[in-house]
Amino acid sequence: MRSLLQKGLFTYLCLDRLRVTKTMLFYMYLSSVLALENVALLKPAMQSSVYAGSTADKAVDGNTDGNRYNGYCSGTNQMENSWWKVDLMGLYTISHVELFNRVDGWTYRLQNFEIRVSSRDPLTFPSKDGKQCVYYTSIVPINGYTLNCTQPITGRYVSIFKAADEHLTICEIRVFGERAFTGSFRKAQNNFRFSSPVVTSLPVLSSVHCTALCLRSDNCSAFSFEQVLVSGKSSCDLAGYTQFVDQPPMVSLSGWSVYIIV
Repeated sequence: MRSLLQKGLFTYLCLDRLRVTKTMLFYMYLSSVLALENVALLKPAMQSSVYAGSTADKAVDGNTDGNRYNGYCSGTNQMENSWWKVDLMGLYTISHVELFNRVDGWTYRLQNFEIRVSSRDPLTFPSKDGKQCVYYTSIVPINGYTLNCTQPITGRYVSIFKAADEHLTICEIRVFGERAFTGSFRKAQNNFRFSSPVVTSLPVLSSVHCTALCLRSDNCSAFSFEQVLVSGKSSCDLAGYTQFVDQPPMVSLSGWSVYIIV
């Protein structure tokens, strides 16, 4: 009898510990999801066409107002193969997106679309660049709806593609992910320096120091570095993006090199 009681107690303790472990893992997962940032907010956006002033940037302006007539929704003309895309200005590992539909009618327009994440700027649609996050066939609810990627995808561009002969209207899209610290850069140009007004110049000790500063920045996808001078001091230009370009404008300048994140 004692042996049976001991076995029963042991089994109960094991199951209880398993339940506690599962609960802890769930809350750890929930905390990690809640900690993710909307990395698309106020980032450069483009779309296939513009309907009645509903430009692409209005889908990432931070305003979820679903009344298109209030001026906070993006929208394309009625046409086949409509698309919308955002440049995250850096590599991010994307786990899910949140979409907000219109509330003033025509909600059926936001359905049967593909969300895709890619490292290269998709220039034609349908696109084969990157990987599909999700293909959603239902109508997106007006109060916002979360779409989980089938798996986390690392990329810089997030696009929405709709093949139907219809408008593509997005009142807000939030993209959630973490910065992908790959630490990998390629030298793009010798004896050139960035000349874009979105460059931040900082004093550094080495190219490794410059690389570390770029990786820690939220909006750095490239940098230009001045070779170490006799004084032992050098300069580092961290480049952020304000439009869909592979690299900001450059000028010829001896002693400088341009590096692009890969």
